[in-house]
Amino acid sequence: MTIEYRGEKYFAAEKEGKVVVRTERTAHGQNVLAGVFDPKQRTWQNDDLPRSVKEQIETKY
Repeated sequence: MTIEYRGEKYFAAEKEGKVVVRTERTAHGQNVLAGVFDPKQRTWQNDDLPRSVKEQIETKY
């Protein structure tokens, strides 16, 4: 899943039962971890995400 917010792209992918969110903040192709969402417990870890991006991910998963 790709979300674009204020010119930045966020990439969400399921991995080992959690949703890992990365963003392309540095050079093209280099991704930075922006947050991890646990859909079972509905909690975020290490999140540095805008609220609207979080809401879209929570709705999808």
